[in-house]
Amino acid sequence: MTEYEIFVSNDLSDLIEGEGQIVKVRNMENYEMRVVKAELKRPGINLTGAHRLWVRRPMGLKLSDPWTIKIHEDLGSIPDYVGVYQEWG
Repeated sequence: MTEYEIFVSNDLSDLIEGEGQIVKVRNMENYEMRVVKAELKRPGINLTGAHRLWVRRPMGLKLSDPWTIKIHEDLGSIPDYVGVYQEWG
């Protein structure tokens, strides 16, 4: 199981549970930032084929219980994703 982390606002309002979420995550094995289309679930909810997602607030404080993330599509690294976004306009 790969572990990822995501940085969110203090009130967690930008962390939305469900499918089709486009989020920036960091792979904890190689520390690479990726933009992915994924399904997110709150702590305690099992999701087949999912990975552990550690949530960090702006000052780096890690929440005690991880969420889960199932990545459906890797949209690329941050520079790659910006280029695709500009093409879609």
